[in-house]
Amino acid sequence: MKKIVGLYKRFWTWLKGLIKSFNTVKGLISLFISFMIFCGWALVFIGLGIAFKNAKLVAIGSSVIVFWSAPLTPMWGTIILVAVFIRKKILKERKDDE
Repeated sequence: MKKIVGLYKRFWTWLKGLIKSFNTVKGLISLFISFMIFCGWALVFIGLGIAFKNAKLVAIGSSVIVFWSAPLTPMWGTIILVAVFIRKKILKERKDDE
């Protein structure tokens, strides 16, 4: 039981450190880009569909948002993983940049 509690504490400590590591300009840019890859374009589709009264755009955007909002979809985990990749490999952020 102590191993499980220790593992649980280490996981939340690691997650807290990961979230704090995004508190840089490159970290915020990578989170924004990652969010736009997965959900942002769907929100843009909904907005454009409402603005131009195009039901197809609203339907496409809404279906993507409903899919990612469903239970057991790994949306936030996937967004954070892609953001870490973007930050480390594309934006070339190192530990000493923070």
